[in-house]
Amino acid sequence: MRDFEKDIKLAIAINQPESIRTALQQYQHHLRAGTAFVGQWFDIEFVATEADGSQRPLQFSDITDGNMQNIAELALSKGSDDISYLKDKLIKPDDEIYISEILFFALALQYPQLKDDIVATAELIVAYARYCNNTDVMWVDSMRLFGTEALFMLACVDVQYVTLLAKFYIHYWDEEHTHGYEEFLSYFVQQHGWSRQLINAFVHCDNSYYRIHMFVHPWQNGCLNQPIGEYLREHPAEYRWFKHALRQRLLTTPVTIAENVDLETEVKVVREIFTTLFSAQEGIDSEQAFWQQPMVDGTLGDEADALEAEILAQAQRPIAWHHAEAPAQL
Repeated sequence: MRDFEKDIKLAIAINQPESIRTALQQYQHHLRAGTAFVGQWFDIEFVATEADGSQRPLQFSDITDGNMQNIAELALSKGSDDISYLKDKLIKPDDEIYISEILFFALALQYPQLKDDIVATAELIVAYARYCNNTDVMWVDSMRLFGTEALFMLACVDVQYVTLLAKFYIHYWDEEHTHGYEEFLSYFVQQHGWSRQLINAFVHCDNSYYRIHMFVHPWQNGCLNQPIGEYLREHPAEYRWFKHALRQRLLTTPVTIAENVDLETEVKVVREIFTTLFSAQEGIDSEQAFWQQPMVDGTLGDEADALEAEILAQAQRPIAWHHAEAPAQL
């Protein structure tokens, strides 16, 4: 038996979109029912059904659309290890290779008529992660988490869905064992700059490490992309849109935070988000100096505090919680 054997097999007929739609709906059912995982391990494998009724592992070669092949290869190249070489490998039933969710989503994304089902599944992947608020219970194998590549590929097909990928980066995330996961979000800033889709993604990301690494290089000094705070300071209209997006987000969807944080006394949600607008800057050598730097309508600290006070005055419920609602409630 393989080290990370999956007990639930969701079978699809290759090149039959209705079969893929059924598997998407079955995956949704398992996410809602809480049966997609056993303990900390993802327990689903997507397989292909042959004409004689037998089942086999999905293969990269099952993807026939050239653009989707490129996107799937790109997804495999990111994360803890570059495993894009698997595109040329014949995967056998006993191989210790667990990329069926990636291949399944790539197959599904070939069919525009499946978009609603794909998005609904992606939303449940995000909902499950936000309910857990802990990557310790989200592993496919010892190296990779479930869901990330699927959300990445969906955003590659339609960048408006990059917000779903950003939402997936929950507060309690094991950065030590997920080196390379910064690349999934920063890729879109490199491709699109600080478009409103990417500003919105920043607003919806609950993990400060991954927010700041949308522009900061993860293992070298300096930035991959322009810091969002600099961009917003240079474009006042976009800064005001950012504040509007942040206000709307917090009034509708609380931030997930650690279980040991007191929701009543220890949370400064807007300040925490504003902290990641800039990288460490030369000449700013103290926290006080950081908050005293100019923004658009005043100092950074004053603007953060004013926005938080405004949001709290309008909020009908807390703007932070320890975990989101269970997927079964959605």
